[in-house]
Amino acid sequence: MQAFTLYEESVADSRQKVTALHAIVGTLHRCYVFSSDNRDALTQSVTSYAAKLLKRADQCRAVCAASHLAWQEPAAAADTSTGAADGGAEAAEPDQPPGRQPPVRDAQKVMACLKRALKVVAAAKQQRAATARAGKGSGQHLPLYVEIVNHYLYYLSRGVETMSTGVVQQLLELVASELSQYDQELDADTRAYWEATKKHIQIQKAADERFAGLSV
Repeated sequence: MQAFTLYEESVADSRQKVTALHAIVGTLHRCYVFSSDNRDALTQSVTSYAAKLLKRADQCRAVCAASHLAWQEPAAAADTSTGAADGGAEAAEPDQPPGRQPPVRDAQKVMACLKRALKVVAAAKQQRAATARAGKGSGQHLPLYVEIVNHYLYYLSRGVETMSTGVVQQLLELVASELSQYDQELDADTRAYWEATKKHIQIQKAADERFAGLSV
């Protein structure tokens, strides 16, 4: 794929690599023309490039973004969807025009990407803890945990088979424990993001039975 060639040969700056990789993921997510084998190869390339990004935070966010390559909405819904705002209602899938492949729905690969993201955060936590004695805060991994929670909630709302209420609840409890442990180092933006996430869960509990078993 020409985009990956340009990424490798023409993008040198680390910040530009992050932007370019997210642009590639966004474009691939909207493509419905690749065979299963070709899409798997492209997804593998994305995750490989994500692992080579300079900062752990960038690696985590890129892997989370790559998870969306394993779960597409029907093309008509993707053109008009604004995310999980509809509570996960499935749109009717139209007849496929010539050359268009059906949307990818691989729950196992979604979960594999998100688990990889959690491992990146764990590594970032260990790295920060090791440098905390030098005067740097060890809670800088916390925003990443909250971001991953929101990816879990999105996939729960979309009906991804591997994203059960129990799986999401387990992560919520982990993140709540982490935020409590590092409460003194929690910045205002992350604190507000977590509070907004909890409010979103409460709203969804009243509107979507898939959220009914969650407790925050």
